[in-house]
Amino acid sequence: MKLKSVLLIAFLVFATIPFTMAENVENLIHEGVKAYNQGNYIQSAKLNEKACNSGYADGCYNLGLLYQEGQGVKQNYPQAVKLFEYACNNGVAVSCHNLGSFYAEGQGVKQNYVQAAKFFEKACNGNYAESCYNLGILYHTGSGVKKDYAKSAKFSEKACNNGEIGGCYNLGTLYSEGQGVKQDYIQAMKFYEKACNGNYANACHNIGVAYIKARGVKKDHSTAKEYFNKACKLGYQQSCNAHELLNCK
Repeated sequence: MKLKSVLLIAFLVFATIPFTMAENVENLIHEGVKAYNQGNYIQSAKLNEKACNSGYADGCYNLGLLYQEGQGVKQNYPQAVKLFEYACNNGVAVSCHNLGSFYAEGQGVKQNYVQAAKFFEKACNGNYAESCYNLGILYHTGSGVKKDYAKSAKFSEKACNNGEIGGCYNLGTLYSEGQGVKQDYIQAMKFYEKACNGNYANACHNIGVAYIKARGVKKDHSTAKEYFNKACKLGYQQSCNAHELLNCK
């Protein structure tokens, strides 16, 4: 299990603007997105800065991304952090996620897993699935928080339910190993299947192993081979060399 890194977005978010916002600010953000998509990063930065200076969190978040990537402005992680903090404190969940990633990696700030966990939790509470996934990892490893497999399972499940297949895989592993939840191979298979259907190679491999060892399913080498082949095609090398497992009695 490992953390998801800072979210890198190839386009700027154009979030829904509350009806109370002035029309000119809505236009600033809209035009900022348009300029970005046309490759005019300098103009995008100017427009989003105007929106941010007017107090609108979406503009600050977009400007933070530009400082993060050095597009239209000189790359400046501390400035990105400052802008993400404002956006995070004003309801932009993805901005909280980026802050958590910055603290986890020590990018623009001193590495601090306690702070990382704080921002990941804030983003997770806003239903940002990757942050829930990352929280599950932190509770599993005890990084920035007290190790707690039950909480790892809780956040992995929330991540899974919100479309983060890595969370489904991790939850399957927790059920398989009986960490934070009662060991249950049938439940493990349920979550491995969900992750494998999302092309998560490790999950497909583990399903193959389950069919070899009859964990939660009946032993079936033919089905195991199908899952090993899928995992192999997805780049999981161990599945490409699963001959020894398939030859097990």
